[in-house]
Formats: sequence, structure tokens, C-alpha cells
Amino acid sequence: MKIFISHSSKNKFYGDKLVDLLRSVGVKENEIIYTSNTAYGIPVGQNIFNWLKSQITEKPFVIYLLSEEYYQSIACLNEMGAAWIIENKHAAIFTTNFNLSSKEFQSGALDPREIGFYISDEERILSFLQLISEDFEISKSHIIISQSIKKFIAEISNHKTEIIKPVKIEEPKVEEKIFATETKPVTIEKIEIKQPIATISTNQTDLFSKFINLITSKKLKEDELILLHYIIETGRFKLMTGWQE
Repeated sequence: MKIFISHSSKNKFYGDKLVDLLRSVGVKENEIIYTSNTAYGIPVGQNIFNWLKSQITEKPFVIYLLSEEYYQSIACLNEMGAAWIIENKHAAIFTTNFNLSSKEFQSGALDPREIGFYISDEERILSFLQLISEDFEISKSHIIISQSIKKFIAEISNHKTEIIKPVKIEEPKVEEKIFATETKPVTIEKIEIKQPIATISTNQTDLFSKFINLITSKKLKEDELILLHYIIETGRFKLMTGWQE
């Protein structure tokens, strides 16, 4: 019998760690089928589908490494279906972020009522190794098994919490210094402001003279005089000169 790890290539990290755990407790290299590592994968020149089919029909112990990515992979679902039909011995192991309430898991080939466990559950990993020992020869040393499990859990936990932490940028400390300043009398120079002198051009003077002549000689019509009076009065108030009277 062999151990077949059915997994998504996107979960290679977890698959690698499972292989390391199995090898550390005594499972032989030729007893593991794991396609993400050429040392445990498909022999050169073999057709992947025919080879996997032959391995599954030999009824290996199947480890289903279940994740969201697993259920998105047609190849993984084919492996699951083939192994389920042959009724292989199996164990369902969930990646750390797998949702057990997902529709894919609840309606999949595996019975969701069967007991599976999260890959970071130390006690369940121990029970899993005890189950493996029924068909595979593993170490009888409790110390080796305990150390292997603790190392496995530590690596899984470190990967689980591996997040990008925001870099805290500390503002440079500004030293508060009080400088004594010497007060000096400030002298303000007197500035002479010259007002511009309004100048009237020769043309403007000539027009004004003609305008006065028209009025004094009574050459303007009555309605023109009324309009002129209105313009003068309005202009005075807009220029704010009316208050002087």
C-alpha cells in the first residue's frame, strides 16, 4: 500500500510539509505518491492520467488536502471521484483557511459528516499518525514522533501568520531649543507718499469747452438737458459726493 496525497498545486507548501512529516516518522520514499515533488511523482515517460489511475486502483491510503483551491481544480475533483468509487482508506485534512460550510464541501463526493481535521490541529495530527501506523511502519519512538509533530505544527503556524506588517515610520525627534534673542530697536523710515496728479489731456479740455458752450448758448434740446441733469446727479451719488451738500 502507498499514501497518495491528493492536493492542489496551489497548496504545495502544505503538501511539502505533510511529506516531510511522514518521512520524519519513518514512512518510506517509495510509499508516498505526491505529484508536486518529482521524487514522489510520476515516473518519466508515463502518461499522468493512466499512471494516476493505476495508482488509485491499487487502493492507496488517500490524504485529501482540502482547500478552496482544491475544489476549483478539475484534476483534483477527478482524483477525489476516482478514489471515492474504489472506496480507498482516506483522511480529510483541511488547510488553515478552508471553510467547512462551503457549498462545494457540503455537496461533494466526501461525506461532510466524516471526521476531518485542520492541518494545524496538533492532537489530531497525532491521531492521524496512529491511523497511518496500522498500514505503514513508522517509528515507535514517542520522542521522535512528538518532535516531528511539534516541528510540523510550528512551520504551519509560521506560514499561517506570515503577513506583511506595516512598517512604522518614526518621525525624527525635534529637540526643543530656546534661543535667547537680543532685542534691537526697530527704526521705521518715514516714507513720503506722493499722490498722483490727475492730468487732463488737451482733447478732453476741448470737448469740455464745447460742451459748456452748448449749454450756455442754449443749443441743447430740453430732453437732452433733462438727461444731462440725470447723469450729473447719478454720477455724484455713485462717486459719494452727494453727502457734502
